[in-house]
Amino acid sequence: MIVAIIAAGLGVPAVAIHFGDRQTFVAPPDAVLEGFAREVGERRYDMATRYLSAALSRTVDAETLRARFEPQGRALGDLNNVDTEIEWMDRTRASARATIEAQGGSMDLIVPLVWDHGVWAIDALP
Repeated sequence: MIVAIIAAGLGVPAVAIHFGDRQTFVAPPDAVLEGFAREVGERRYDMATRYLSAALSRTVDAETLRARFEPQGRALGDLNNVDTEIEWMDRTRASARATIEAQGGSMDLIVPLVWDHGVWAIDALP
């Protein structure tokens, strides 16, 4: 009986994702962007790479992220808050916006995301 309950509990998310769920049992696009922005804001570029699509990961690594975002990070200072929202989303693509508030000011990022192997992933750097 317990095994059946566990199997059913694990099966519901798998079925939902298979039939088109893109936000309930997986991180939605805005949550993916928030995670990426927080990792970059804290200068954890190696951790930020996990939010990148497979295609983008072939050309972008932690050092690429450091080169792209370190100058802005120095100018903005310590991260205070990240607010995100989905701009639009369909079954395979999305766009999300992040407003990053820091000690020295704020910055907006808009990124395209792609449905990549069952999760939303950033498909291009802002």
